[in-house]
Amino acid sequence: MLTKGKPLGGGIRGFCAMLCLVALGSGILSSCQRHFAAGSPEPKVSFGGQTFGARSVVYVLQSSGDAADTTWEYMRMCVTKSMAELGPNQECDVIWFESGGKMKCAYGKMKHPSAQDVRALDDELKRVEPRGKVKLWPALQMAMTRKPDTIVVFGWGMTLESDICKKVESLAAEMPRIYTFSGWSDDDTMKALAEVTGGEHRRLTGCELDGPLSVVPLARTVRHFRTAPAAPAP
Repeated sequence: MLTKGKPLGGGIRGFCAMLCLVALGSGILSSCQRHFAAGSPEPKVSFGGQTFGARSVVYVLQSSGDAADTTWEYMRMCVTKSMAELGPNQECDVIWFESGGKMKCAYGKMKHPSAQDVRALDDELKRVEPRGKVKLWPALQMAMTRKPDTIVVFGWGMTLESDICKKVESLAAEMPRIYTFSGWSDDDTMKALAEVTGGEHRRLTGCELDGPLSVVPLARTVRHFRTAPAAPAP
């Protein structure tokens, strides 16, 4: 009976060897998966004619009473267009200001927006009437709680705190990249804000905006002249 134990011992050794090979193969596979995941290119985000890499992004729409309805439409259409183009593995949130400087957000967390989400946000932003002066720092603080790798700031006629770049620089280790877009705002400060975080700044005009966006001011101008009272006869 003991002679039968010899092949059994060989079988155990073979089984252990097979387990070692499986474990080794699993480790190699896991290492390869981590390598390719780490080396895979960042998915792209397009906004206001600019494209950059980001897996998660918070859009901050900063508009004050100086911005008027036309510029708010620019912001609304830019952000909803950008959100609609996000890939399935990208997440976002949107922060904006209501009348009186009250901050609002789309989701209160990072999530991938469905087509229905984008339509619902678009409808909500259509009802916003930017009024009063607003400050950027509280919005950046709210955006940072989402822990995105990128923040997009679109400011038009905003009031920028004189020490905002110092505040951002003091949190450089925690601060994500900031891409700034402006018109009528403090361009020098907006540019510095982007550079401090490794982002970029772009000044937008109506002619630079993509697709149908450039039609908005023209359409509103036409409606203005159509509805304006006629000048009195001399």
